[in-house]
Amino acid sequence: MKRNYYNILGLENFESNTSIIENKFKQIPTPSSEEIEAYHVLKNKNTKDHYDLILLNREDKLFDFKSINNNVDNILNISVNKLEKVAINSTSIFIIIFIFLVLLALVFAISTQL
Repeated sequence: MKRNYYNILGLENFESNTSIIENKFKQIPTPSSEEIEAYHVLKNKNTKDHYDLILLNREDKLFDFKSINNNVDNILNISVNKLEKVAINSTSIFIIIFIFLVLLALVFAISTQL
């Protein structure tokens, strides 16, 4: 049975990146009601660090939510950087084609004048 931790983490919007996030959860058992309640108490405080270190594991292992958020941020930043590079390449190709067409029109105009 696949465990759904995305609602607990508030990561419903990152389902496209589930393969990266799922690896972090493979060995974590289902959280107890006390652990879920502790998470909601921390989340309702509206602190900047409410994802940082929340006890989700019955074996007293600390799970670092900040690293998951950083990984997702890094993935999104890499995607944006790739899109920017594609946009720059497309713009330079457009400029080269535009210059070529202007030169072609200039040659055509000069040849019709002669």
